[in-house]
Amino acid sequence: MKQIFPRAWYSKSRWVCLLYPFSLLYFCITQVRRYRYKTYQNSVFKAGVPVIVIGNITTGGTGKTPLTIALTNYLLAQGRVPAILTRGYQGKGADYPLHVTLTTPVATSGDEALLLALNTRVPVVVDPQRARGVKYLQKHFQPDVILCDDGLQHYALARDMEIAVVDGMRGFGNCLLLPAGPLREPPTRLTEVDFVIVNGTGPKIDLPALKQPTVAMTLRPTMLVNLVTGEQLQLPFLHMPTKATIFAGKIHAVAGIGNPERFFQFLQKLGLTIITHEFSDHHQFIHNDFNFGEAKVVIMTEKDAVKCMQFATKEYWYLKVEAQLPSSFLQAVHDQLTVISSDRSTSRSATL
Repeated sequence: MKQIFPRAWYSKSRWVCLLYPFSLLYFCITQVRRYRYKTYQNSVFKAGVPVIVIGNITTGGTGKTPLTIALTNYLLAQGRVPAILTRGYQGKGADYPLHVTLTTPVATSGDEALLLALNTRVPVVVDPQRARGVKYLQKHFQPDVILCDDGLQHYALARDMEIAVVDGMRGFGNCLLLPAGPLREPPTRLTEVDFVIVNGTGPKIDLPALKQPTVAMTLRPTMLVNLVTGEQLQLPFLHMPTKATIFAGKIHAVAGIGNPERFFQFLQKLGLTIITHEFSDHHQFIHNDFNFGEAKVVIMTEKDAVKCMQFATKEYWYLKVEAQLPSSFLQAVHDQLTVISSDRSTSRSATL
């Protein structure tokens, strides 16, 4: 069921038009909610440090998490003290805020939160109530900038910078709002953000007139990692006879992400022959999901791998990818952050 709607949205099936009245209702509710927060600012929490929200206007994965990882590590290299806040989608923590460590069970934190902790080594906190999560980060870790992975529509938390990520392969589908389409907000919402990141290339996306050019992002596969042994194979590896034989013939490609087709294309470009197994985004894998009837090598995404560690065998590998971003974009974020921090410091001095 979770896969039926995305397929219909992006293949532009006509039957979803039956849901259009519900999309109108959704639009009215979201607009009233946003108007309330913009009008009654006393209900909006403003953090003591700059907040960068990285989100999207569609459901499903667009590349927010790889972007958050890349931007966090860049800010670390620039001497900043970043921390990350996320809602921890499908995590089942007993209590929030939840500080995610390298040993936090993925069932507790959610896959994306654990992935952020593993790839940044900065404080990562999960809290569906983002204001509470921000307060916890400020109290316990004293960051000088907080990156909020997702939350573009969470207007209860004030933000100093907004970065929206668009899937360059799939675009906006049928351009309808939920539930008739994949949009959380109309495309015109992109005119209000600071940066629009287009992840990958595909058919031309009908973007609204923006105040600045879009930023191109690509996800670059870097290595294959074995889930059991931790062995790392740097790419490309097919020229290494002793390793290439491991992946000779057909392999099982498993993806439980927002856009599995992107992952499958990565593997095909590496020269692999794959049998695809597509699951819904954030699928909670169990051992029986891998009963494919024949023993072959399995390659999955890193996001899926964190949920398969307990029952993985030596035939299980994951593909590690990194977000590639223009240095001009990274520098622009850093410069804008410097201005924001300076303005806040001046404002506090004036108040005193």
